[in-house]
Amino acid sequence: MISKVIDKAFPDKTEANRLKAKVDAKLITMDLEELKRATQVITTEAIGDSWIQRNWRPLTMLTFVG
Repeated sequence: MISKVIDKAFPDKTEANRLKAKVDAKLITMDLEELKRATQVITTEAIGDSWIQRNWRPLTMLTFVG
């Protein structure tokens, strides 16, 4: 969708492609940062001291499945 907006706003294809590449790179960077944060949360829970901290996700999944 953003590609169409950029194409309409920038008639010069070179400039439009450059801007689309920058937007794509920023989106990829944001996705990577989000994945890193999610991984850190799950890792912290997995190595936690409390039994419930380590097992609340599997217990929740089993509850919904049951």
